[in-house]
Amino acid sequence: MKMQVDFYAGRLNVTIARSDRRIGRWIDRNVPAGDNCSLGATVQWPQPRNSPAAVLALCYDRRCILIQLCYLSGLPKRLLRLLRSPSVTLAGIWNGHDGAKLLQQNSDLQLFGPGFNFLPDASITKSDWRCRNLSRNQVRQASVEAAACFQLAVQI
Repeated sequence: MKMQVDFYAGRLNVTIARSDRRIGRWIDRNVPAGDNCSLGATVQWPQPRNSPAAVLALCYDRRCILIQLCYLSGLPKRLLRLLRSPSVTLAGIWNGHDGAKLLQQNSDLQLFGPGFNFLPDASITKSDWRCRNLSRNQVRQASVEAAACFQLAVQI
């Protein structure tokens, strides 16, 4: 699924993915190969807060992907290669609670560090991130957080 989300003076192009193929295609089309690059990254957690991460949001420029982790049996190889690449920097706002939880989570995601949040709306943060069809507000919050983290990374 694809949609656009308003972000400051422009729009974000957002892909929502829960399949290896779609994730790999987004990476191939949107992340520069070979050069050092930064990606904005956020993690969304379902209630109760001790549940595994539900959504990983990545953003490069104005292109974001929301990866519905709860529908994957593991992280796709293409995504693992991206996250492990020494030429890729994941940028986000540290949230100590998310970081500790993510590191305790029993999944491949724990290899890549903490989750991040950026000015979240509490009612959206507490919504059901495991739902198959994310609401427009959920898509907006996760993609704007990841895009803001990307913008911070390129400004530093």
